[in-house]
Amino acid sequence: MGCLDRDEIIIVLAAAHLLIEQGDVIHAERIYKTVLNQAETVDREGPLTGLVLLDLHDLYYEQGREDEAAPVWERIRRILIRQFGYCKTQKFIDE
Repeated sequence: MGCLDRDEIIIVLAAAHLLIEQGDVIHAERIYKTVLNQAETVDREGPLTGLVLLDLHDLYYEQGREDEAAPVWERIRRILIRQFGYCKTQKFIDE
């Protein structure tokens, strides 16, 4: 897969969602990981990377793979804080 731009990454994520709906979780996970590498090339800690991570997190979580989902969620949280700043309500979000 060549270097994808933002819109192409969004389209590939939609294709991965369709694979999940069809029960092909293995290929969807492979796509998420490949697209994550592409998104990190565009902006390692940017919103696009966070969006891909969110889909990957959801895949892990819905499969009961909490040990893999937890560090992904932590990275998403760091990206959100970096993008929007840390606020006093963060302690309520973490609970």
